[in-house]
Amino acid sequence: MQSSLWGAATKKGSSAVRKTAILHDAPDIRTDVSAIYGHRYADPEIDAVCAAQPSAEDSPAAQMLRSDDGLESAAEADNTPSHRAASLVAPIAFDVDLGALLRKLDGMSKIDADEVYHSATNQHPYASHNHHFLGVNDNILLYAQNYTVTAPFSVRYVREGMVFMQYIKTGIYSRNTGGMITKSCDWSLQITNYPEVSIDFPSAQRQQIEAVGLLVRREFIVEVLGLDVHNIPKSKQSIFTSPDGARAVLQIPTPHDCMAILDDILDCRLTEPLRGSYLRAKAVELACMTVIHLNALGSRQNSPQKQSEQRLSRQLAAAAEISQRELHRPLRVADLAARVGLNRNQLTEGFAREYGLTPHQYLIKQRMERAQALIESRSMNLPEIATASGYTNYAAFSRAFSDYSGISPSRYRK
Repeated sequence: MQSSLWGAATKKGSSAVRKTAILHDAPDIRTDVSAIYGHRYADPEIDAVCAAQPSAEDSPAAQMLRSDDGLESAAEADNTPSHRAASLVAPIAFDVDLGALLRKLDGMSKIDADEVYHSATNQHPYASHNHHFLGVNDNILLYAQNYTVTAPFSVRYVREGMVFMQYIKTGIYSRNTGGMITKSCDWSLQITNYPEVSIDFPSAQRQQIEAVGLLVRREFIVEVLGLDVHNIPKSKQSIFTSPDGARAVLQIPTPHDCMAILDDILDCRLTEPLRGSYLRAKAVELACMTVIHLNALGSRQNSPQKQSEQRLSRQLAAAAEISQRELHRPLRVADLAARVGLNRNQLTEGFAREYGLTPHQYLIKQRMERAQALIESRSMNLPEIATASGYTNYAAFSRAFSDYSGISPSRYRK
């Protein structure tokens, strides 16, 4: 008989009947603005680390995060109008034992999330695009999440003795950690180690979810990756020290140098066997970069002036990275500034100090350097190179290239 790693629930009357996910044959063990540390997270210790960004106030995700300080009891949440309305539609409910799944995958296997969630039912509350679990090694499970929510549903995750790090690129949902409700926010990182956590999508409104989850053994984070728990705010240290799990949730904006890793994982188009090796390497890289940033939290509790300087430096670095990463779809200067929590003048003045160029000049430089590299590689024809460099019109590309290089693209190729 094939082992069951999962479970699902079907609707019965007005309530969801849950079928527990178990592993029978396994042993019993257990807005880019936020990328620059911009939102307040209802915790004085986190606020000392994450300075506020006024421009983030208008985003729906930030408003949701700020509601009731981003935290509320389960009873209070159940009494809100949205929850009362959602209760009229019984959500599909799933149970997934992530610790059992890690053991079953044996650190070297992959399984589609559809198979995990739908093994006991034909109901599909979402449409998958890139949605799977991957065993990275004996200590890390990667969960790639790129799907569209099409109906209300909830998932209860069991992961005793494990730390779960959820990197949210886009998507709004609630997380119940031992009765404490937290709200997701675009480009945020949530870290917990509570043995049971429920994720709820109460609304039937379609929305795109893009996120990456890492399930990591607590001892591995501290003893192998080298997390210094003393750098974590005191109220959150139990996440990494408690073997029984803590109700605490550490929620901070996604470090800007982790953003590209998320894109690499979610947008991976490689085929096996290279795909698996690539994703495992990226998962380890993401875990390492996260520990680097967590260890740096202690050093960020400096004077207000020093914090302001550090924040601006991170904002400018994030803007430069976004500009480089999105050459194929370049942003207007005002839009780029908004994505990192600055206004146009702050971004322009900061780029002049850091790079000696305006944001527009920096973008042109990056596009032309990419074009030159592609021309030298002879891997594309010139119109294709123009498109890859962010130009929809070849004549405009040719003029820009000639202005920058003093020679036309065709002559540069010779």
